[in-house]
Amino acid sequence: LTFHAGDMAIGKRTSRVTLAKLLKIWRDAGLTAMTAGSHDFEPPHFFNMLRQRQLAAKKNAGKSFFPVLGVNLKLPSLSNPDWFGLFEREPLITETDQGDKYGVIGIVDPQLPKRLMPIENPYSIDSRTLSETIETIKKQVNSLEEKGINKIILLSHAGYQNDLQLAKIPGVDIIVGGSSHTNLPKGMWRTTDAGEPVLITQAGREGRFFGKINAVFDAKGVLDRRQTKTTTQRPNELSAAERAVFKEQYRDTVATEVAKISLGHDNHLYKFRPGWLPNMTADAMLDLKRLSAKSTTFPPYNGPDIDIALFRSSNLRTSFGPGRVTTNTLEELFPLNTRLRIVEVSGRQIRRILNYSARTWEAKPDPGMSLSDPVTMFPAGLFYMIDPVRSQVSNVMVKNKITSRWEPLQDENRYVVALDRFNFIAEDLVNEKGQYKRLWGSPNLKMIWRAPAGQNLPWLLALKLKEMVAASPDGWVNPSDYARAASHHVKIQELTQAN
Repeated sequence: LTFHAGDMAIGKRTSRVTLAKLLKIWRDAGLTAMTAGSHDFEPPHFFNMLRQRQLAAKKNAGKSFFPVLGVNLKLPSLSNPDWFGLFEREPLITETDQGDKYGVIGIVDPQLPKRLMPIENPYSIDSRTLSETIETIKKQVNSLEEKGINKIILLSHAGYQNDLQLAKIPGVDIIVGGSSHTNLPKGMWRTTDAGEPVLITQAGREGRFFGKINAVFDAKGVLDRRQTKTTTQRPNELSAAERAVFKEQYRDTVATEVAKISLGHDNHLYKFRPGWLPNMTADAMLDLKRLSAKSTTFPPYNGPDIDIALFRSSNLRTSFGPGRVTTNTLEELFPLNTRLRIVEVSGRQIRRILNYSARTWEAKPDPGMSLSDPVTMFPAGLFYMIDPVRSQVSNVMVKNKITSRWEPLQDENRYVVALDRFNFIAEDLVNEKGQYKRLWGSPNLKMIWRAPAGQNLPWLLALKLKEMVAASPDGWVNPSDYARAASHHVKIQELTQAN
């Protein structure tokens, strides 16, 4: 049995060609079922394409296309598009080659409406709250057990913290999780309220890993904890010939070369390891006024000089090796809506946001955060240190553009800050009720400039790289100057071991 826990598709600009190949890859992989992640709603045609393939498969005897499970989805009764039919809100009963029957229940994020922008959710799709979702799962488990199904798998896009609560539900044996990007190489064992073992699994993010479970059940359908084995592996074990066939079979549209780069980017520890790519991106944002003047496709930014740029680490969504970097590479790096934003904010608000970044390093994080999911704000024009013990920032300094000296950030001063839309609209603050709030939500924030569509991080980084190519004697970009050493090495090792 093969499962996908959501966020199969990502990014508004994902083409139909790319999505068609993505669906073909998972069909060829024999996917049993998936649940929907919030990012699956971003490409406006993804669910429609999937529904068309499901309907076409039903017309061919013996053929099938994987279902999308979501028992806690709340679909409106009016103005239903055809693709609403792809969501299965009842458990899936599936059988292995050995004749074992499993019940599979899928849930979406209980905070799904909060995760979607209005443009991504024109039909006002909703989801049940966590407490409502738990009650729904209990009813589904009872229904399966009445049918004689005692091996039950929960596909969850609720995130690791919520999965810990879902693991208490009697009858659930295995949770295949997603959303929080947690990598659990050996799984996490918990005990249901009925005293039976339950295994929580999650395999990181974006195809960096895949998880494999060899599950052993007793006659009553209870997992044998000693014999059940879980592993997380990197999907890089293809031979060179197999990789060549794969790349040719699923080749994307022709892309334009931007640069040849001597260093690759490894996204594995992207959320907290300083590297050349986030540093270069932050510097390009700080230098927006000068770089945008080189563009032949958009008018330049002519607003106030930028004091600070803050680049959110979770913007980076893929890895690449040294060599050719194309427009496709940059689109894959930043698949979310990263139109640039220039705002004016107080030093106090900047400090608050940096302290939020530090709090995601806590050993006992807030609801919705996990130890393996710190979010770092990479700065340009600003310097700060994270104290991972007290989860606070200190020594926050801003570079004076006139004197070129570093000066302490002043809470009462106003600063011009470069962001991108994904960072700006992120709902990451969690209040005491577990509700998400805007990280940059403040009545004192002043919007100075909103970039039009296309004036985004891929566009800006392409300008930066092309400038570096022009200055290079051999035409290759060597970004080693941006690969600054990490000063929090010990904490990185702790997080790596924990994750």
